[in-house]
Amino acid sequence: AYCPAEWAELMTQAWAQNADERPSFEDILDRLSALETQVDAALRGAPGLRGALTSRIRASRSQSEA
Repeated sequence: AYCPAEWAELMTQAWAQNADERPSFEDILDRLSALETQVDAALRGAPGLRGALTSRIRASRSQSEA
């Protein structure tokens, strides 16, 4: 499965063994909001992409449930 590098980095940091290396909840929220803004902008710039992504997500879900 594909995971954008920014999301993977955030998840890795959130699960850091040393709690001092983990982002705060405020930082996590800020970063997720920024990622959401990027995704929304990308989807607005490519109208057909939203449908393609939705189809891909549905297909991935059905495969994981099988």
